[in-house]
Amino acid sequence: LENLNDLSPLFLSSCVMLYIEEQIWTWKDLILSNFSNKYYNYDIYQELQRILFEYISKIESYYIKDKSTINVSFISKISMTITLLKTYLKNDKCSFIDLRPLVEFTLLWSFITHIHLDYRKQFENWWRTTFNHIPNDKSVFRFLVFFFFFFILKIFIYLKDNFLDV
Repeated sequence: LENLNDLSPLFLSSCVMLYIEEQIWTWKDLILSNFSNKYYNYDIYQELQRILFEYISKIESYYIKDKSTINVSFISKISMTITLLKTYLKNDKCSFIDLRPLVEFTLLWSFITHIHLDYRKQFENWWRTTFNHIPNDKSVFRFLVFFFFFFILKIFIYLKDNFLDV
């Protein structure tokens, strides 16, 4: 790129993040840098930070590097989570009640999709006993599918309301 003046700050900061060494940039820094807006949704962002710190610190203590299907770093999975959250929050209003399920969905999506099939049940059991928010009659995978369709529906409604003449 020759001229960076036309690029958005969000895009530029995302590019810069790719070149920061993992040892220097922690997942906490990543969360704080993405959800620290003092003017827009401040209360929601503060609660979101708190919930993310609670969940990710527990996931980090459990995390099993050698049980992934592909080699994706822990901080990359956190980055994926943040991207999903920011995309959702950008297009939709969110209440405090919605935050915990939203965080669970994005974290599960970012982590369980990379866990080898042989270890998913173990991860699911750990998740269920650690966080206690997924009903016992549903698997983590079914929970993800349910929320995935919920988010697709919300995106469709957003598109219909804002862009489609129906």
